[in-house]
Amino acid sequence: MKTLTFKGGIHPPYMKDISIGQPLRKLCFPQVAVVPLSQHIGAPNSAIVKKGDYVEEGQIIGESQSFVTSPVHSPIYGKILDVKKAFHPALGPIESVFIERDKDKPSKQYDKKNIDDLSVSDMIQKVKAAGIVGMGGAAFPTHVKLSIPEGKKIETLIINGAE
Repeated sequence: MKTLTFKGGIHPPYMKDISIGQPLRKLCFPQVAVVPLSQHIGAPNSAIVKKGDYVEEGQIIGESQSFVTSPVHSPIYGKILDVKKAFHPALGPIESVFIERDKDKPSKQYDKKNIDDLSVSDMIQKVKAAGIVGMGGAAFPTHVKLSIPEGKKIETLIINGAE
């Protein structure tokens, strides 16, 4: 079958009239964050925190021993109010962690790291530990894509920074 095409491609309107020329703004954190423990097509995570625990921003709050999964981190400093089911728009009711924000703790600042001395396996482990997933509908765990089978090798890595 012949591939159909047309000259010029698709050029949707930018729709930037409202935001053009506006400075970036920091968003306010919610008083309570509801963090679903399943966020991708991989295996669901189990909570490793419980009601009453205090968590730091970036702390792992859910994990699984499955290969096709990514850990879930706390987006804020705060106290665990509960671990119970909450409605996820794509997955329905799923186990979630409810965190009450600690208003007295500012957002964490991260230092830049030099990755030049890391081995490939160290980089893949850091990607997994960070919970990095694709931004497509499946939120596929990135470390799985980076884990190359024996006898195969990557010659070029393309990163879609738009996601």
